[in-house]
Amino acid sequence: MIDRLYKSIMNYFVSDDPRWDPDRIVCTVDGDPVDCFTDELQSKGYQYNDIKDWWERKWTTNQGKESIVEAYKQDHDGWTSIMVGYGDRVFYEEKV
Repeated sequence: MIDRLYKSIMNYFVSDDPRWDPDRIVCTVDGDPVDCFTDELQSKGYQYNDIKDWWERKWTTNQGKESIVEAYKQDHDGWTSIMVGYGDRVFYEEKV
């Protein structure tokens, strides 16, 4: 049992088998292919904002008196995580 688990873990990290290539992973919903990243965002409560061209969700505190927007935006370099609040000011931004 342990030997089989070890081989499976080693196969995942060092295998040349294309099934382990993350670029070849295909996510599907009801048999139809979907973008894995945006599908995960939707499952976590993000909604697409077509005006700002990003996925976002709003966080509130102090009975709704304060809020921030957590967003993910895709460009030619990939995805960026953005936090916006305190007068629509971007206070956090990081490539993911």
